[in-house]
Amino acid sequence: MARPPVHPRVRIETSLAGLAEVYRTRPPKLKLLEEGSAMPVLGAGEGRPAPAYHYIRRVHVRQQQPNSVIALWLDERIFRLAPQRFRRELIIPPLLDLAGGQIAKATQTLTVSAAGPMAAQALAISEGAPVAEVRRVVCDAEGTVIYVCDLVYRSDYIQWEIDLLGPKG
Repeated sequence: MARPPVHPRVRIETSLAGLAEVYRTRPPKLKLLEEGSAMPVLGAGEGRPAPAYHYIRRVHVRQQQPNSVIALWLDERIFRLAPQRFRRELIIPPLLDLAGGQIAKATQTLTVSAAGPMAAQALAISEGAPVAEVRRVVCDAEGTVIYVCDLVYRSDYIQWEIDLLGPKG
């Protein structure tokens, strides 16, 4: 698949509000790969599991190019508030709209690694090609994980910019 004339970049946001803004104003097209019920694997200290999760795996596409593949688990109780919205939109905006008041903790971890077979196929890249893996975990005040996702970005689509001086105030 040929690269588009203007190579799109995905800016890695460092806040939920920033993610929601980008996703509301410049959403990619979504290509569903898989959907159903499944429990996420949670690491030590990430939080305790909700009773049930809605699982979605899909590809994000910009300018006809797949740039990321995401596996996400959303607390079934939250998913039931607006199932069609969660299916057709990126998760962060409706999550903040419908359950933002419940969010007490949200983390994002970025790791540079190599594409495994499933990510390579979904992103139309070679197995072993460089990728950026992002894991987001969102918990409520009781420590229950209400949203977790594992994203794999093509490395040539990533732009990570951080203001090293921090907020001015």
